[in-house]
Amino acid sequence: MNSINERFKTLRKSFKMSQEEWGKILGITRVGVSEIEAGRRNVTDKHIRLLCVEPIQGKYINENWLRNEEDEMFVTMPEEDEMAAYVEDLLADDGENEFYAIIKGIMKTYNELSPKSQEVLRDASAKLVENLKKERED
Repeated sequence: MNSINERFKTLRKSFKMSQEEWGKILGITRVGVSEIEAGRRNVTDKHIRLLCVEPIQGKYINENWLRNEEDEMFVTMPEEDEMAAYVEDLLADDGENEFYAIIKGIMKTYNELSPKSQEVLRDASAKLVENLKKERED
């Protein structure tokens, strides 16, 4: 069985990241990552939380695999949770998110429309999705 430190290194390499890039995710230096990979420093619960809570390059790390080498390296997030994460990112009001103001304006404008106008927009959106699906099939 591989140690957690070896799995830590395997993960980093699977993402094709340098020790410096990996360290930025964890809030540690390249030397800190090197020390963990060499087994001279432990992988902490904080490191595990940082790696397993948010997706990295669109992949969710399986905490059970990282801790115990059980199951698969990555887990599939339920579609509802994945969509919620996208919405959370889009609506993050961190002062730098340009989409926040746009989405907020769209939602406010939609809410101010009459029910009939809202229905027309929903119908138009459904038709747009249908047309996009047809284009992909062609």
